[in-house]
Amino acid sequence: GHDLEVLSHAGLREKDFGTWEGLLDHEVLQRFPEAATGPWGDGETTEEMVERVLAALREIAARHPGERVLAVSHGGPLRAVLRHCSVDGSDRVANCQVVRIAVEGGNLRAVD
Repeated sequence: GHDLEVLSHAGLREKDFGTWEGLLDHEVLQRFPEAATGPWGDGETTEEMVERVLAALREIAARHPGERVLAVSHGGPLRAVLRHCSVDGSDRVANCQVVRIAVEGGNLRAVD
């Protein structure tokens, strides 16, 4: 068998929800009723999260030219990558869903 090195990369973490971190959905809606119709959290914006995740994937690809890399992340970052790659169904990401992305010259595209 092959031993695989496991590395943590902060760029692939879930969106930072600021002071809302760690709250359950019903707790958020109780404390912040505006969440029902507005953005979630007072931390990182969705745009900031998207740029962070795309930059992380480009960096990882640049460190592993021609190689296959398994990147594991959360629903928000994964949906952002799928939207960026114009993948149908990007609004829902199933637990343990696998999506193949190619990074060529810094451009990301869905493989399948």
